[in-house]
Amino acid sequence: MPLRAFGYITSASRIALAHLPKAQIQIVHTINTASRVNGIDLERSREEATRFAELGRLLLESTSPDVLPQITFLTDSAESPPLEMAQIAASLHACAPTVRERLYSSGARRGSDAVAYVAAHIQMHDTSVALLPLTENDPRPLTPDRIISVGAQSERPFYLARMACRDLEVEDRVNETGQLFTRHVLPPYQSCRDGETDMQHITEQLCEPVEIPHSTPSVSRDLEYLLRFIQEAPHA
Repeated sequence: MPLRAFGYITSASRIALAHLPKAQIQIVHTINTASRVNGIDLERSREEATRFAELGRLLLESTSPDVLPQITFLTDSAESPPLEMAQIAASLHACAPTVRERLYSSGARRGSDAVAYVAAHIQMHDTSVALLPLTENDPRPLTPDRIISVGAQSERPFYLARMACRDLEVEDRVNETGQLFTRHVLPPYQSCRDGETDMQHITEQLCEPVEIPHSTPSVSRDLEYLLRFIQEAPHA
């Protein structure tokens, strides 16, 4: 994963410290969904997720130690969501044509099932689905009364799809949910086509934060955001 991936941790940390001092902050790696729907190698995903968690804790220890007790790194279950795909597909017709086109074209590019991907989003963001600690050091997830999801701009069509399916009967649905969109255009965990600095470089940034220019404006902005977080941290 690229260095920008820590943008999710910094965003969640700031929200927790400013507004949600008692909430559990769950950093969820959907490695089983990615394997099932997108054909991503499961073991490689787990290795990357574990490395990200180790470095993420190091980042928080250096910048926001007060929020560390609220943080847990989790994975999704290997079980497929118990949802009716035909009902989800029918509900998607309530979305604007541009949203449906974006969902289906995105699935086609990845060689995956767009409806199954929407089902996975519903399960993850709108239900008290069973999640598992990524490592033995991670606290077990709490059963939520409400869920506030944090995601990049690319999550917008999936949010609209979830809302189109809101009237479906879904097992373990959480009635109070919210969505916060960060300024990340490209999901932070996904490297852009021009290549990016690896997340391992966070150790260097914590020792001596320096600007990392990039030819892609959105990537450059995300890196600047991470740099400011490190520089402005009272414990840095």
